Amino acid sequence: MDLLQKIRSIPTEPGVYLYKNAEGDVIYVGKAKNLRSRVASYFHEGRWEDSKTGTLVREAVDVDYIVVANNKEALALENNLIKPAQAEVQHPAARRQDLPLRQAHARRTLAPGLRHAPLA
Repeated sequence: MDLLQKIRSIPTEPGVYLYKNAEGDVIYVGKAKNLRSRVASYFHEGRWEDSKTGTLVREAVDVDYIVVANNKEALALENNLIKPAQAEVQHPAARRQDLPLRQAHARRTLAPGLRHAPLA
């Protein structure tokens, strides 16, 4: 089945889609209220002119998807799928640079009744 045929068979529910290149690597992760509509939108005339979308469409040879119950679940799943990929490509020194900031956030505690920790 070619990519466009596969897109036509994608359900219209909310979820997350993953475009893959010829090597099977995930090259893009996105979320959608309507998976079929969103995934197909990349192939509409004129979208190829945009450099990011054009590159994606030229490299994509497959798309996988995960159906979820609602948009909030789609957002959370997209976030969970993207974060590990970003961490793998981020340089170790860059991760260490924000360590003091993360430690400072970890030390803050909430006063009773507050929704957010006060900024120190």
